[in-house]
Amino acid sequence: EPRLHYSDDEIRDKRGMVISNDAVNKRRSVMELEVLGRETWHRRDCECPVLAISDGPLLFWVGKDVPDGDKLENAYLGAMVHLHDAHADMVRRRNQSASLIGYIDRPTSAFMISLTHLMSLFEEDVRHAALQTNGDWEGLTDRQLLFRLLRHEPGARSAIMVQQSPQNKRYVDRGENLEIAFFYLNVGTLNDYQLARVEMPVWVARDAAAVDRIQALVYDQCQMMWRYPYALTRADELAVIRGHEKSQLEELIEIELRRNEQAVEHSAKENSKTVRHGRTSYKRK
Repeated sequence: EPRLHYSDDEIRDKRGMVISNDAVNKRRSVMELEVLGRETWHRRDCECPVLAISDGPLLFWVGKDVPDGDKLENAYLGAMVHLHDAHADMVRRRNQSASLIGYIDRPTSAFMISLTHLMSLFEEDVRHAALQTNGDWEGLTDRQLLFRLLRHEPGARSAIMVQQSPQNKRYVDRGENLEIAFFYLNVGTLNDYQLARVEMPVWVARDAAAVDRIQALVYDQCQMMWRYPYALTRADELAVIRGHEKSQLEELIEIELRRNEQAVEHSAKENSKTVRHGRTSYKRK
């Protein structure tokens, strides 16, 4: 659902500075989850389970350079509550479920490595300084650790885990069902090990049948598109702004500028592209 933002209160912060790319990305993430919540709610009369898939992690946090960060976080958590409400309604009326997952392609996290490092320490050695690195395991990732455990079993997953972090605690404070859990899943083949991380709220993780369905469906989706869910691939194809669409928008902006007697200038670089593409030709003598 494209939206055009152009007014100063939308594209500038309180200091009058143009907002950063990160601010735009965070706003988009909130809008995406809000759409997922709305569409899941509209499908709560389904006679089968519903799975909402988000591209990327479910844990959402904003930096200091993002205007109205608290407002965005509250809106994001509100969308997650909406998804849980849809699930609760489906369970009550249809004995069905609505699940939410976040799909992370090529994860670089080291949660299990950090846990292994912590377990290797004696109690008296567990202090802040010792946990700033992963000791002898520094530089390793969970992907490398799980290679030996999952590479021979395409479609197999790890146990379900929960990351203990300040961000996750904020979710728990909003509601215990909103805490984010995850598992790793081998979405590759016997000859091509590919690890993904699948995140989900605790209300999903507690449902063993739902987790089994998610594992099977995500793996099946990834076989269609080589380790990436087909649904997300198709969504990206529909969402991307193509060259002709950008040109149409620029043409509309230019028309509006001329209508308001504003000068319209094209860069020398843009003019040179026009020449190179054959729109203007010069004959040699």
